[in-house]
Amino acid sequence: MTTKKRKLSITQILTIAFIVLCLVWERNVQIYLGEHGLENNFQTRKDLLVSIPILIILIVISIRQWKKTKRA
Repeated sequence: MTTKKRKLSITQILTIAFIVLCLVWERNVQIYLGEHGLENNFQTRKDLLVSIPILIILIVISIRQWKKTKRA
């Protein structure tokens, strides 16, 4: 029984890295908001307008690539 080794594409590696960076960023923002007594609302979280769409696009592309290589 041989197992096929799948390589990760550059997009998949970038997606993993971006997810890790988003988690670190989110933790730091939550700490900052807590220390400064700020609310977690749209006025203080405009960064999500950029990070969430990028994250969704990267995840969709990575899943499509993964499914494409899985079929092949």
